[in-house]
Amino acid sequence: MAVAKALDSLGAPFDDQYQYSSDAALYCTELVSKAYSSLGIELADWGKALKAPLLSEKVLTPDSLIASGKLARIY
Repeated sequence: MAVAKALDSLGAPFDDQYQYSSDAALYCTELVSKAYSSLGIELADWGKALKAPLLSEKVLTPDSLIASGKLARIY
């Protein structure tokens, strides 16, 4: 269950560098995306992710999860 996977990450530090490639710290949508990914459900739509000038990676925003339409198919 995705909730159980997310709860396993309870207490992880906030990822203020927004690095999806690392699990050392997590940001909100990274947590949700990785919890579902652990079940084989890929929510991330990197084509809709944000590329911010000062960050090294694209950021998976809440809007990008919603806009992907993949969440609607889960519920």
